[in-house]
Amino acid sequence: MEQERCIASANRSGVIAFSCDLPKGALPIAGARSEQELRDLIEPIARRGWDGATLLVPGVPEAPDSRTALDAFYAFCERVNRDALKRRAAP
Repeated sequence: MEQERCIASANRSGVIAFSCDLPKGALPIAGARSEQELRDLIEPIARRGWDGATLLVPGVPEAPDSRTALDAFYAFCERVNRDALKRRAAP
């Protein structure tokens, strides 16, 4: 039986979530075999919320409009994917 993949996603507020299903209204950031694999990729480059635990997509919470928020979201996704490719290529 194939293992279910974990998805990292973000809502319009920029809050990052990890789950097996894409939450309604959220956009996917990346997928992996485990939540820990995703956290290892995302936590170092995500911003922390005021509580110190909430992970945020940098630039999204303070974006003045949806277009700017989407640009910040896409830039973050590109960085996550670039970092993932580097990890796979490393010996």
